Amino acid sequence: MERAPTALTGQRFGPYRLVAPLGRGGMGEVWRAARADGQYEQQVAIKLATSADGVASSEALERFRREQRIVAGLDHPQLAKLLDAGVAETDRPWFAMALVDGEPITRHCERAGLDLPARLRLMREVCEVVHYLHQQGIVHADLKPENLLVGASGAASEVRLVDFGIARHIGEAPAAAMTLSCASPEQVRGLPLTPASDVYALGLLLYRLLAGRSPYREQAAHALAHEVCEREPPPTGARIDRDLEAVVRKALQKEPAQRYASAQALSEELFRCLEGLPVQARSGGLHGRVRRFVLRHRSAVGAALLANLALAAGLALMVHETQRAQHQRARAEQHFANVRALGRVLIFDVHDAIQNLPGATPARKLVVEHALSYLKELDEDPSSDPAEDTGLRTEIAAGYRKVGDIQGQPFGANLGDPEGARRSYLRARELLSAVLGSDAKPVAAPGTARDAAQRELVVVHKRLGALSDSLGELAQADAMLRAGIALAQSLADAHPGNADFASLLAAMHGQLSQLKFYAGDFPAYLQAADLEFRALSEIVRRHPDDREALMSLSVWHDLRGQYLAQRDDSLASGRLALQSFEASMQLKQQLLDREPRNGSYMRYAASEHLNLGVTLLRVKQPAQAIAAYRRGTALLAELSRQDPDNMDARQALALASNNLSGALYEGGDLPGSARAARESIAVFESLSEGARADVAALRIQGRSHFHLGRALARSAPRESCEHYRRSLAILVALQARVGLAPGQLDPATVRAALASCGP
Repeated sequence: MERAPTALTGQRFGPYRLVAPLGRGGMGEVWRAARADGQYEQQVAIKLATSADGVASSEALERFRREQRIVAGLDHPQLAKLLDAGVAETDRPWFAMALVDGEPITRHCERAGLDLPARLRLMREVCEVVHYLHQQGIVHADLKPENLLVGASGAASEVRLVDFGIARHIGEAPAAAMTLSCASPEQVRGLPLTPASDVYALGLLLYRLLAGRSPYREQAAHALAHEVCEREPPPTGARIDRDLEAVVRKALQKEPAQRYASAQALSEELFRCLEGLPVQARSGGLHGRVRRFVLRHRSAVGAALLANLALAAGLALMVHETQRAQHQRARAEQHFANVRALGRVLIFDVHDAIQNLPGATPARKLVVEHALSYLKELDEDPSSDPAEDTGLRTEIAAGYRKVGDIQGQPFGANLGDPEGARRSYLRARELLSAVLGSDAKPVAAPGTARDAAQRELVVVHKRLGALSDSLGELAQADAMLRAGIALAQSLADAHPGNADFASLLAAMHGQLSQLKFYAGDFPAYLQAADLEFRALSEIVRRHPDDREALMSLSVWHDLRGQYLAQRDDSLASGRLALQSFEASMQLKQQLLDREPRNGSYMRYAASEHLNLGVTLLRVKQPAQAIAAYRRGTALLAELSRQDPDNMDARQALALASNNLSGALYEGGDLPGSARAARESIAVFESLSEGARADVAALRIQGRSHFHLGRALARSAPRESCEHYRRSLAILVALQARVGLAPGQLDPATVRAALASCGP
């Protein structure tokens, strides 16, 4: 960072007076400042928005406010705290942070002459604070030595991470300004940022700490950018073992999926280096295999070794080796526990923390797949404790289930691969069934390993039922859901009053009610919906802030509204339906207000706007209906922009555009109706092959071609007839495959429209 100009020295910002400039960059100026109001003595760092003439541009102000919001949401001992903020009399915004006195981490290591273990311990501290950022959904994006300051004593706890000027939320595009020599390949290419970007930067930092230099040559920006993206870094050339060299190489892989899954995973790998344990980066090498053999068969190897040593050196030496073997065993067991804990953190903490962030779908898949690789390796380790099998295999099954969710969970952010999702769900069911046996029964106390396995098996049945439903396999879906309900009921019966098990049972009845509703079996729908409503009402009464129960209750109101709207054509039923949809929207908006960046809540709120639009048309309020459709379409367009790999959001956008087309047609806006129908068709065609096979997506496609045909009937009759024919082909195939529920567009309506087209 360049030195800032001194013209502002002595100026007041709130209760602080600027003392001396600390630095200046593209994102702002940083000053040392002192408390000047006489309350008490305090030295702080003041950051000001960058400006050439004292007036910051709107872009600079937005960058500045972004950094301020990010810093305000962080609380970690190795991050400088936000102390105060305000706007000066000159309209220049500022914020004050705790002053960090220290030197860049690379300079400190050289000046203090730190040995290799000390450098690795220091590096682990950096990894831990970066991991904290990722748990908060933040990518730092500028992990250069100048932003990692070490205090004069050199204690690892005194490492401080500073400067969030180009930090971004996970999934956002990187800032144009960056330090090329410390950036990841995807950052240079302008791709959305994930924790993998910071992992690459940590690899670069580790390289510098080991080699004393950067892996890149000093050169022009365009040449350096090419080198970052294309050229593999050379070996460090330092006197380190091959394990540590492999760790550096893995962290610096050009493809994000080939790096460590998280900053914590890199920290754990450095721990293995410090302890002399096998590293993941060389898991396939002969050296690693030999070391793993010794660790896995330590009893046999130790016994043979001790026998020979006893013959040669007597009892005293045998005792010494026994103690050494015990130490090695304890170390290996600790390694096993560390790796398993890491897998759990990735699957249940990191994944869940980013699950609802827009744009996080690919990152979620990366996180879970890496976690699974850790857990599967432990599961295959013959030295693992059989008593731990139930818990470990339940964690592995949960990992497969979450991979399935990312691949193709209906009505959730997914990559449009339903068959891949089915394989993952079935693998999870296979693991859990083996753990529980043929007749799974809960044990007496909730929270046990078997309880957790049975609960996970219920969730897997729910996913398989929903997936089969989306693919038109109604009998298979019914069987899966009823088997899951039986398992959930046995858990709830064994543990009366357990809110989690009660919620799980309610969710299963809710999933069955949706299956029966969309299959047109309304008596079965009403029976399942009644059981769900009674359970949810009790849960919300006891726990009014239970977000999952509130969302489930909102979905219940939504489906109730759809039932009332389809029950008959009366205005009275339409008004009752509108009341149900408004109750559902109120609950969804309440949740969205709490978490405005929650992608799932955005998705559900958009869906409710669409239902409101349908019903407002029904009760003769077309202008309000069009407005509702536009709100839903805007939400889904934004969600699709933020998360372009999310096939569910795109499918919902196709539905929203289709509904808007119909409403505009009813309002007499034929050009607008045609535009919206074309947008719906274009979005459908951009879906993955698996997502295009979804029954709901095909229904949307059939309606969109019909709507476009209607809108073009006067202005382009030939094209109109072609879209009618496409609509008819889709609907006939759907009718033969799954049937058509009441209220859906049917082939007879399309044939009537085609009658005007001639042969």
